[in-house]
Amino acid sequence: MSLCSSSEAGRSLEPARQAGAPEAIKVDLKHYKVELENDRVRVVRISYGPNEKSVMHGHRAGIGVFLTDSWAHLPENLNEAPFEALYVELKR
Repeated sequence: MSLCSSSEAGRSLEPARQAGAPEAIKVDLKHYKVELENDRVRVVRISYGPNEKSVMHGHRAGIGVFLTDSWAHLPENLNEAPFEALYVELKR
């Protein structure tokens, strides 16, 4: 398998400014912490206690790795454009 750069793929990996929302690591330091960052990736640790909420924020294109076994949330798309994602679920 080969990897191509964003220019080779014909699109930019830069966000459309996260649909106008600020980055989570800038507005919610309680829940979002940069673990590693270089010119290719940023790894952000996300930690929420029971029943905690965040403030409005956006995310760049990325991949989620969930470190807890199960979770529930109430998503809402606040943008004027559709949202779509793929979630790969582990079936032990």
